[in-house]
Amino acid sequence: MQEFMKNIENKLLYSFWTHLPECDLDAQMLALKTYEFYKRYNLAFIKSMPNGMFYAQAFDCLCDFSKIKEGGVAKITKAFVNSVDDWDKINEIDIFSSPTLSRELQSLKILKALLKDDKTPILATQFSPLTIAAKISNNLVLEHIKIAPKKVLSALEKISKVVLKHSLECINIGCAGVFFAEQMAQKHLLSSDEYVQFSAQFNNYILNHFDKNKFFNIIHLHGDDIYFSLCNKYNVAALSYHAYDCNVSIRQIMQESDYILVAGIARSNITNNNFTLLKENIKHTINDSYKGRLILAPSCVIRYPVNEESIDFCIKEISSYEL
Repeated sequence: MQEFMKNIENKLLYSFWTHLPECDLDAQMLALKTYEFYKRYNLAFIKSMPNGMFYAQAFDCLCDFSKIKEGGVAKITKAFVNSVDDWDKINEIDIFSSPTLSRELQSLKILKALLKDDKTPILATQFSPLTIAAKISNNLVLEHIKIAPKKVLSALEKISKVVLKHSLECINIGCAGVFFAEQMAQKHLLSSDEYVQFSAQFNNYILNHFDKNKFFNIIHLHGDDIYFSLCNKYNVAALSYHAYDCNVSIRQIMQESDYILVAGIARSNITNNNFTLLKENIKHTINDSYKGRLILAPSCVIRYPVNEESIDFCIKEISSYEL
């Protein structure tokens, strides 16, 4: 970890991640393809690349992954929560007996073994409890917090304990931290008070279990209208967000937080093979960020199929700069 942090201070690092459709339903294939992706691009850290619905599957949702191959996203076809009373049915899932949660742990073990003596950090992808609640209810949670807040809060407490246990086991396996995806810190979804009550408090419960000086945890704030002022003091080392597609500038991130920025490349420019805009993204990100607080990365997961030519261009462009 110390060597990795020194590299951030002294070098321009980068990482990328994408979807791995079909492979991400099999622990061994997911680990192998993740390792191949890492080796292909010589990444500074490895973000695990599970399907985004593994917690939803753990809570007995049915999912359709067919659109991912076409550059789309997975969909819930059968939600666990369909009425207010269904929140009472949420239980603390055993992370070892759950087929999907144990699959992700097994995949991380295999990935760690593939690295052998390679010390490149692995970050285990996790989701905020409210993000999981939104998935397993097909977003009904946004209605239910208004009409049955106690039921939702009770369910979120149980979900939080599952996420924490899974996160800690990822660390036990050898991960250097978690990539904590928060999709609910968006102004069009929640009021600021709702965000604090139904999301931030549970995020803090999980993230405060980690010493940010020992673990490289990243919080990803999804969306273009984020509550940055409510998210700028999470107990994490770094921030990932939709730079250039968002209401918050890179300079604001630098000035109003201590986060290392893990962003700066709009994923749409990678998908669209727009070398001109990719060049501008990299230039402006480097110019607007502070020395020692930047890892260049996509704003969000790169749509499948990944455009290898665009990533190669980004790496060559990043390599042309000196700190």
